Amino acid sequence: MFKNLYIIFIIITAFSCGSGSEVKNKETGSVKKDIVTTEKKLDKLNSSPKKGKIEVYDNKEVYYVLNWTSRSRVTLKVTGKYLDELKALKDKIISAEGKITYASQWSGTIEITSYKIESR
Repeated sequence: MFKNLYIIFIIITAFSCGSGSEVKNKETGSVKKDIVTTEKKLDKLNSSPKKGKIEVYDNKEVYYVLNWTSRSRVTLKVTGKYLDELKALKDKIISAEGKITYASQWSGTIEITSYKIESR
């Protein structure tokens, strides 16, 4: 009985060690283990203006927050030429376009290329 359980444990351990995020390059046939991101999804998110709230913290960094009323809020650190203008718009709602780079599902950076102040 113990011998059977030991063999099953070895088999399960062997299979679980091999499962991970693998991306296979179709041209070279090489396999890359890494975090898998969907480029189409990111392109879709970058394509249209998004409504968000400007937040400025004690360290004077400016953040653009999507879904600010939800627990699923996405916080993006603002970079680019509008940084100083946006500091003055603390707690305002704006609609912005720009290049978003996600560090995770809930954070990243945005280089704002244009924006418009929204009325609540």
